[in-house]
Amino acid sequence: MNMKIVTPPLIKKMNWIFVGCFLAEFFLSRLLGSGNASVIHPWFGLVPHKVVSFGAIWQLVTYLFFHGNLTHLLFNMLAFWMFGSELCQRWSKAMFLKFFFACGVGSGLFHVLTTYIFFADGAQPYIPTIGASGAIYGILMAYALLFGERMILFFFIFPMRARTAVLIIGGIEVFYSISQTQDGIAHLAHLGGMLAGYLYLRMGTLKHKVALWRYQKERDKLKSRLKVIVDNTKRKKKGWKDDQSSDDTIH
Repeated sequence: MNMKIVTPPLIKKMNWIFVGCFLAEFFLSRLLGSGNASVIHPWFGLVPHKVVSFGAIWQLVTYLFFHGNLTHLLFNMLAFWMFGSELCQRWSKAMFLKFFFACGVGSGLFHVLTTYIFFADGAQPYIPTIGASGAIYGILMAYALLFGERMILFFFIFPMRARTAVLIIGGIEVFYSISQTQDGIAHLAHLGGMLAGYLYLRMGTLKHKVALWRYQKERDKLKSRLKVIVDNTKRKKKGWKDDQSSDDTIH
């Protein structure tokens, strides 16, 4: 049960970026006055209406780096450190970053899509969404797929396998996305992050299988064309004679 977590430099740097963005938002809100506490969110948070109507596609990335309050920030940093560290060690830095942003963008796209499907007539398309939770839920999914039998402390209390814990977390998000649509938490974005993480890893496996199938097909194709060529030409060099010659030297 005792699991020592080695923190890769990339995880430290990204957590410091989260802290830096949070502090920049905090001081900017104080500078502009308490009434403008969320002045950054309409521009760098994820606003479905602006993404769809004005092409603010940068928001699909920038929303990951801002958080609503200190509790939100610390919880995401903790989860990112606990589950992201081992993935970052297993993968290269480039692969981990690609996965993180793929989950974050996938979560954002899923949030925009479901907002217009289920809440198009309400205020939700105009409300900014912030936080790295969607990408972190994708990291949870990857952890469950790669280290599913690993025992962890669920909610720091209950020992259970990582795969079981992530299934429970996914079930909770499904429940809240249906029953708690006005609690100010983008539960569908969390589910979108998990879905994006699952598809990203499965697509990588599928791509490998397709490449292997194509290699085998080319190999079989070349094998069917292969012909055995027998060279019947005789090469005579000084001091040597044809093996079939009757003038072989007898010693």
